Amino acid sequence: MSRGVQITVQVKNNRVVYQSVKRIGDALPKLTKRVMKNIMSTARYEASGRYSGGASYGVPERPGQTYQRTGTYGSSFKVVDNGGKSYTLKSDAVQRGRHYTQYVGGNYLGENQAGVHRGRWPLIFEALKKWAQMMTTEIKQTLSEIIRGQGVGL
Repeated sequence: MSRGVQITVQVKNNRVVYQSVKRIGDALPKLTKRVMKNIMSTARYEASGRYSGGASYGVPERPGQTYQRTGTYGSSFKVVDNGGKSYTLKSDAVQRGRHYTQYVGGNYLGENQAGVHRGRWPLIFEALKKWAQMMTTEIKQTLSEIIRGQGVGL
């Protein structure tokens, strides 16, 4: 693979009908994959209650809480690579045969969070929405920097 810039312009009937900047085209898949992976990992961390291993979360325990945290909820969050073209955040926390992710972090619409967790544990939907917006902004900004760096006036 060439490291230089390769610009292809095709002219038909005195009109430019095709232009590609090879270096930008080569950079796009790597750029978007890297940005998506990093942002999804950050979204996973935030959506899981800032889970950092064991039974450690950034969400403080309630005063007088007798329930012993296990880390099951936080460790259930996974970012799945769908071939580098998209990423999926999954969580299916199960304790004693009961699936409970939606009661702590809400469902895919940001609903069904149990009242005891509301306002303390982040909604998964809201964390993903926030980080998806940041991902779009970062990809646009990085792409703009690459294009400006090529000096092709795009």
